[in-house]
Amino acid sequence: MAFLAWGGDIPAVPTMIARYLAEQAGDLSPATLQRRAVAIGKAHRMRGLPDPTKDDHVRATLRGIRRVHGRPPKQAAPLLREDLLAAVDGLPESLVGIRDRALLLIGFAGGFRRSELVALQVEDVAFVAEGLLLTLRRSKTDQEGRGRLIGIPWGRTRACPAYTSSYTVTWSGVSGATSYDLQEQVNGGGWTTVQSANALSWGASGKVHNTTYGYIARGCNAGGCGPWSAPASVYVWLIPGTPSAPSLSVSPGGHLANVTSSWPAVANATHYQVEVTAPGEGVRAIVNVGTNGYNWTAHYSGVAKERVTACTSSGCSGWSGYGSALISVSP
Repeated sequence: MAFLAWGGDIPAVPTMIARYLAEQAGDLSPATLQRRAVAIGKAHRMRGLPDPTKDDHVRATLRGIRRVHGRPPKQAAPLLREDLLAAVDGLPESLVGIRDRALLLIGFAGGFRRSELVALQVEDVAFVAEGLLLTLRRSKTDQEGRGRLIGIPWGRTRACPAYTSSYTVTWSGVSGATSYDLQEQVNGGGWTTVQSANALSWGASGKVHNTTYGYIARGCNAGGCGPWSAPASVYVWLIPGTPSAPSLSVSPGGHLANVTSSWPAVANATHYQVEVTAPGEGVRAIVNVGTNGYNWTAHYSGVAKERVTACTSSGCSGWSGYGSALISVSP
């Protein structure tokens, strides 16, 4: 205890504690000194002694320290969404990169502490219809380990932590094994060996949208291989990629102009959202279309703009860049 290292004793008289706090006030924050006073009081109570920190002399000293040395708590600058996207886009497609991407996205989406993230185990993560369901076994506010469930819903962009075509398959080692076989099954089909090595994990990448992958593992040595494990599976559902900017063409029609737009189809997209910015009107609407094209009518001269996002029933990609065209109509 810092109080004893300073020269204090237990039991201590209130004046000694007040002097200790006052001497440390120039180097330690009021919050730190408050915690040290609490620790001193706890040390007395654990020995069946009266708590000297409840004395008015100690309390007055702490109030004076807060008045003279009080300052706002230091807070780290928040990680903004744009910074998060830049960080995850720069990560490599390796086991470490996949792990770091998952930690960043889940930590951001769930507002987790660092200690809560690093404590997560594979069995604490479950894919459900609504997204991810995480089990926090213990946290700063749950020291007794009662645990709680945290839901991470499906997102609408590539930064959704529940969408990925890359993941890591892990298993526990068994006594006597010098290597392990891992087999993969696609949508309930046959089993194929994807790895035979002395590793306890395998990195999967480039997996296909709307597909269930199953896995079994077994331990082996020079004498042969043991039984296969029970199967485990993961369901892959991907948000479509961001579309290219739409191309706009204009057909004049006197007082009106017909605007036709198109863009390359995006894999896995079931529909698109189109944002139309019409001259003289601003953003007119965001509409859903089932094909990679859209028609609309312009009433005023000026620059028309569109951008699109590719969607499935669970979410949409980021917005494309803008496509534009000059509109000229008769007065």
